[in-house]
Amino acid sequence: AVASEELATVIGLEVHVQLETDTKIFCGCSTEPSEEPNTNTCPVCLGLPGALPVVNEAAVEAAVKVGKAIDADIPEETTFHRKNYYYPDLPKNFQITQYDAPICADGELAFSVEGERRTVAISRAHLEEDPGSLQHKGGSIDTADYTLVNYNRAGTPLMEIVTEPDFRSPGEVRAFLAKLEEVLEYLGVFDSTRDGSLRVDANLSLVDAAEVGEGGAVDREVLEAANRTEVKNISSHRGAEKALAYEETRQKNAVKRGRAVEQ
Repeated sequence: AVASEELATVIGLEVHVQLETDTKIFCGCSTEPSEEPNTNTCPVCLGLPGALPVVNEAAVEAAVKVGKAIDADIPEETTFHRKNYYYPDLPKNFQITQYDAPICADGELAFSVEGERRTVAISRAHLEEDPGSLQHKGGSIDTADYTLVNYNRAGTPLMEIVTEPDFRSPGEVRAFLAKLEEVLEYLGVFDSTRDGSLRVDANLSLVDAAEVGEGGAVDREVLEAANRTEVKNISSHRGAEKALAYEETRQKNAVKRGRAVEQ
């Protein structure tokens, strides 16, 4: 719980962006949308035993372009890891991603919000593969009669852009996402009209306003002590602003009633 009457909002983002390439990140399957499910697939993106991934040069080039645009450090060498977790639309039961050697690190992006110029630090931007997609038949995710899995999207190149917790309002998040999308489209590595092309996970926590320093800086220990919540899979700028405004209000109301915010 936060003791002060005055509360400040702290938000950090993980933005997942589909990169526009002709083929998937580790195989030669097409990334073009197909109405026929499970047709743009092969032993590599289906994760069949013995299949070996080979990284797509165009995906690496697109990631380097993004790194240059956000003024990030780009290392001479980068590595991929297996992130093990079970998703029904992730056929290998692990995702190939980057962990301790991301292709871009320590960048930043400037944008304008309500006439004020803001700069948000980007701690890392790394390459990974997209999972497939689930199609719920006969209802929503919790009322469907059954769910189908389409692996056409599995293996589409993704770039995950992770910011520092530098946002102080949902409005700033919306302005940042609009600027980021503008930069990505200018680079020619992103198509906003593609379904699921941009997905946002956002962490929001409240801190004592007295702990916010000049320029909005908040001490790392203060942030770690604050219980944050994560709002996942937001698919639009406006959706991010609305979801975070709701979560901000929910947490403030909980604190006013003397309840702790649960992580």
